[in-house]
Amino acid sequence: MQLRAVIIIASTAAAIMLASTQSASGADKLISVGSGGISGVYFPLGGAICRQIETGRRDHGYRCMVESTEGSVSNINAVLSRDLDLGLAQSDAQYTAVKGLGPFKDRPQPKLRALFSLYPELFTVVARLDAGINRIEDLQDKRVYAGDTGSATHAIAELVFSALGVKPRDAKPASMSSTELAAALCENRIDAFAVIAGHPNASVQQAANSCATNIVAVAGPVIDGLIRDHPFLAQASVPGGMYRGAERAQTSFGVFATLVASADLPDATAYLVTKAVFEHFDAFKRSHPALAYVSRESMLAGNTAAFHPGALRYFRESGLMK
Repeated sequence: MQLRAVIIIASTAAAIMLASTQSASGADKLISVGSGGISGVYFPLGGAICRQIETGRRDHGYRCMVESTEGSVSNINAVLSRDLDLGLAQSDAQYTAVKGLGPFKDRPQPKLRALFSLYPELFTVVARLDAGINRIEDLQDKRVYAGDTGSATHAIAELVFSALGVKPRDAKPASMSSTELAAALCENRIDAFAVIAGHPNASVQQAANSCATNIVAVAGPVIDGLIRDHPFLAQASVPGGMYRGAERAQTSFGVFATLVASADLPDATAYLVTKAVFEHFDAFKRSHPALAYVSRESMLAGNTAAFHPGALRYFRESGLMK
């Protein structure tokens, strides 16, 4: 049996250990959650979900384990094979899995189910204030770094620029790490950069604290059309007052981080997980800055896979759905 690096979130402590992944329906009463890299947002969010589940451990008897993984596609494959019970995945990965596109080309996954979404990962454009970029259309002929070719940021940026007929100049160098973006912007090597991120975001924060910047509005009829045409996208705003020089909220759009499972996950388990998070909602929101602006209602947005019957049961009982 394959051993995986995991964290068991206990009611009294978090302990790092090696454990075999087993189904939540097994005798050990274990719920396993696939997250992402240890340094990213998904890993602590997986831990936050586990903590909410284990709050009621005396009543239901389940332990919860969060595993570091390669992210969305890996997690979807793992929940469908029942190597994991739950997995965090971006809403666009949900969509491509259900439709049999992208990494799931020619193999649609009809058993994929959504429990709920977590927070929006917004297409965010940050510009130097003296670059005169206030709208996305102002990026015409500007030096813009919009992620490496093949990245999610680059793909969304190309979608936006193509729809608007905007042609920025490519930034040099062709590849930059997230830690280099603020310096490149503030040293006038680029005029703007784009990221897909939950907020607050370290790169945006560093840029705002290092030089005069603004967050560019990504809105208008063309953007509305993109959202309508791509069901995995949803409109949301970068909150005002989060970054220096950005006192007003700025409209944008993005994908959502979501929690997914297989249709084979028992209804009772999906119900238990959903209830644990929603009935300890305030504590859950405090568990990570990315959750600070979510609401119970917003956590039903951005899902393109059908909701799991266990999650639907809770939403209907609580009045969130009819």
